[in-house]
Amino acid sequence: MKIYLIRHGESLANLGLVSADFSMDNQNSLSKKGEEQIRAIIPAFQNCKIMQIFSSPMKRAVESAEILQSGLTNKPKFIIDNRLKEIDYGIFTDDRDNPEMQNIAKRQIAGDQE
Repeated sequence: MKIYLIRHGESLANLGLVSADFSMDNQNSLSKKGEEQIRAIIPAFQNCKIMQIFSSPMKRAVESAEILQSGLTNKPKFIIDNRLKEIDYGIFTDDRDNPEMQNIAKRQIAGDQE
């Protein structure tokens, strides 16, 4: 079994250089460029025999997965899994220059997901 990990395409929040949080997710769709990014990768997966596509419930991820699924000839099963949500950074969301946020990022890179 092979597992392919694909990040969502560019979102509207990415254009504003902000971290999308759960409260703004309904407004955080893919940008036109993000839609094009996902369409551009479809040919690479046409012959991969993908059986299922999993997505977080975040709007930009769901849109990305739907575009991928619609472009594949075998139309794999699409599953939204709430466990795939991004981490909520609480008071540090969108505060990338905060030293504590930088410490959190370093710990995550080192494998600490708590």
